[in-house]
Amino acid sequence: MTSVYTELTKEAGRRGGPAALRAFYRLQGVAQGVARGRLEGFAEGVALGRWKGRTEGVIIGAAATGLGVIGAVVHEKRRVRRASAETAPTAMSEDDTTGVSAPEQRTDA
Repeated sequence: MTSVYTELTKEAGRRGGPAALRAFYRLQGVAQGVARGRLEGFAEGVALGRWKGRTEGVIIGAAATGLGVIGAVVHEKRRVRRASAETAPTAMSEDDTTGVSAPEQRTDA
């Protein structure tokens, strides 16, 4: 026990007295607490960032998939509409007397 007291006395003499020694050790504890808090805060920040990144990734992925599906449906509807328009018979028939299509006939009175 005497050797510990002797070492503390020598260290207090180097640091400027017992009050300076106490302040040094208290500051060391504060510094360790701050360092530990930084590490824990950093770890929590990384975990939160990963969670948020995954969530945003899921949202972006769902939106991209939805847009792809919507695009495929719209394309299919347009393709079917175009195909039916090309094969539909025309309603216009030649009129034998005038040589003009039926919708363009005029009745002049």
